[in-house]
Amino acid sequence: MRQTAKILRTTLEGLYDEPTVHPIYAHALRSAGTWQTVNTALKTDTWSWKDPAPAVDEASLGLKLSPGASLALQPPLLRGANGFSIQLRIREPGKPFAAGIRFDFSDKDARYRRLVVQDPGDVVLYEGDGKEEKRVRSQPLEARLGPGQWVDIGFIAEGDDLVCYLNQRPAFILRTPLAPDRLIGLWADTETNVRSIQVRK
Repeated sequence: MRQTAKILRTTLEGLYDEPTVHPIYAHALRSAGTWQTVNTALKTDTWSWKDPAPAVDEASLGLKLSPGASLALQPPLLRGANGFSIQLRIREPGKPFAAGIRFDFSDKDARYRRLVVQDPGDVVLYEGDGKEEKRVRSQPLEARLGPGQWVDIGFIAEGDDLVCYLNQRPAFILRTPLAPDRLIGLWADTETNVRSIQVRK
């Protein structure tokens, strides 16, 4: 089904029932490949960051990201990676917030993408180049976030497709390839817990 859906997307776009095919395609992608769990301990062989340390390990609650936190997985852990998934919890959802995944970035240029959960309750994909940031696509959450509520977000790159997930279901699918050997990490503008961090290869 994965291959059939891919053929439909590449050759018959707009001529098939997208609400039916896209969830099947997205589920097939999540079920394929190998998902590797990342250790949440803030160690330099796993994560890179600029001082001061942007997070602390809170055991079962995962990493607690500080406001303005930005950290990246070390490149050896990303070799061959084509997907990433996390669970996050906003510490104070009653205040303005945005937190999630920063990806497709490099120390060599200013380009990046961010897949975040933000107030009042949306999952949003942004693209930036260091000069401006563009809101590419968004989808509302089923309900406003409550205290202690966890949300699962992630993405998979398959050929020219970028599939973004919300609670393990496809939020949106875009035709936009990802370059290899780019970095993936975490980002938050408010206190946020992140756990169940997984890399797909």
